[in-house]
Amino acid sequence: MSLKEHISNLPEERKAHAPYNFVKLSDSIAYFEDVGLDRYYPNRYSGYIDCTLTNLTDLYIRAGYTLEEYIRHRDDKFVPVEFFCVDKATKEPVIPGSSIRGMIRELCEIISFAKMKFTDRNKRMLYRDMSSSSSAKDYIGLMSGRMSKDGFTGFYTKASAGYIKEDGGEYYITPAKKINNVQYFRIENDTIKKLENNCLKEFTRHKIWFKPTKPEDHQHSKRKLYYAKVEEIMLDDGKTKKREGWERGWLIISGSMKKKHMQWIIPDEDLESTSIELSGEDIELYKNEAITDKINKNKFSVIPQDKNESIPCFYIQYEDKSGQKHYFFGHTGMFRIPYKYSIGDYIPLHGDGRPDMVESVFGYTEGKKAHKGRVLFTDARLADKQNVVSRHHVSVLGSPKPSSYQLYLNQDTHDIGKLKNYNSKPFDETVIRGYKLYWHKNYVKDVENKTGKKDVETEFDAISAGISFEFKVYFENLSNEELGMLLWVLKLPDGCKYKLGLGKPLGCGSVDIKPVLYLYNIKEKYSTLSLTSWIQKQDDGKIDELKKDFEDCMNKRIGKNIFGERRRILLRMLKFPGPKETDYMELEQFKSREILPGPTGLK
Repeated sequence: MSLKEHISNLPEERKAHAPYNFVKLSDSIAYFEDVGLDRYYPNRYSGYIDCTLTNLTDLYIRAGYTLEEYIRHRDDKFVPVEFFCVDKATKEPVIPGSSIRGMIRELCEIISFAKMKFTDRNKRMLYRDMSSSSSAKDYIGLMSGRMSKDGFTGFYTKASAGYIKEDGGEYYITPAKKINNVQYFRIENDTIKKLENNCLKEFTRHKIWFKPTKPEDHQHSKRKLYYAKVEEIMLDDGKTKKREGWERGWLIISGSMKKKHMQWIIPDEDLESTSIELSGEDIELYKNEAITDKINKNKFSVIPQDKNESIPCFYIQYEDKSGQKHYFFGHTGMFRIPYKYSIGDYIPLHGDGRPDMVESVFGYTEGKKAHKGRVLFTDARLADKQNVVSRHHVSVLGSPKPSSYQLYLNQDTHDIGKLKNYNSKPFDETVIRGYKLYWHKNYVKDVENKTGKKDVETEFDAISAGISFEFKVYFENLSNEELGMLLWVLKLPDGCKYKLGLGKPLGCGSVDIKPVLYLYNIKEKYSTLSLTSWIQKQDDGKIDELKKDFEDCMNKRIGKNIFGERRRILLRMLKFPGPKETDYMELEQFKSREILPGPTGLK
């Protein structure tokens, strides 16, 4: 299977920039056999690698909160977070062996052509796009229609309106009443302002009485929209009797946006209608992807917390990748909907059961099958007890956003209307870009003008540049090629460095590692009373010899050209410092869906 390649001839005006890039995937996998752990094998190596790690830029590995700290600060992003430590009394910084192991394993996966395993393959994403991009065509096609009846030609929202309820752990939607053949109404902010309370606070719902109108075309700035516009409204205090021609319902105030001037009204539920059962899969997708920090903070989710709740919502039917029908939902008429495919659908599966070199060395579980690893990473401790802390005030460290498909999927064009997205057919049309790595910077980017806003800024304590830590990597029964792979990663060429910890996009976490190899003479170990004579220090020549054995193995199994290309791309990503323009883009650049070029095309 030949994987779709990423575009190579991007015009300058269509090039994106980011603090990361990708080592592209390959359809080739290098498989290896497991080795038993019941004895030492001849012609295999056991020993340890003594490593000195020095940070070239400030290093930040977050300490875990205690339960009490978590409860006290779970909503406070502005609380300074200390560096990881084991002893709370001394607070001496420690780099967890698991963090180093994860960093080294990822690089081993890349250079040894292992399977891409440690990704959230089942992760599905939501989108809402009203621009001119390819995903906008999909979104508008599902969520918007155009009238061609009774002289009306305006665009309308296809979503239906109703109420979500919970019953015995299952969730259902009861449709709202249809009045004048519509289930929802629109209302101007200026009309809402006439109410006695502050009803325009974003992410709020208000029980109301309103006087329905008939839907018709309304001219907006760019196009005609078809909807029923409410002009008369009052709050329902539970005492007011129904007026003739009035109906009861809910006023929905969603998030504020520039130029937004209208809100939604949903009539009471239609008690004679048939309820719609929601799948557990879609409920979990909503919980994981649709509930933003603001929605959570304002308790504006449409998921009921108990069986007595009935929450107004909008919903629409859609088909998944297998053609099965689902219903998805949201709090506003143009809510975010699921892409057809998950991230994992764009990653090649290699499920013949054979392990690759990384699985064989580091261990793995595959269903009921498991194999224990043959390497162990210790925690990294301060080399000489020096500890210089730097306080950084930065933009909030967010999580990666693979929903930016122009950055995360291979593209074959720079035409914004033809870009591949997560509705594109996997492999036939595109695949993910590959292994994501962050560029090195020789500085840490702090916030220049502090605002004090807790939702966009935070502080943390990092270990200042120039501090050294020491750790060991113990190994057993490694072949020439396996030990060569480990040493290839632990002893990079001059000018290439590693990225460790948090704050990578800001410039944190560039580190250097200096390894010293020690091999065991197993026969002497068990035939002498000496504690050290069987431990033999190796020179750099032995390390280089083993690295060459690994490269020769990859050239033979994968092919010299394929291995050489990945080696070149990986080392480009690890070069310190990286290219000049590697900051995150401004919002306007994201709107134009500029495309991230490959790593070798940057200066």
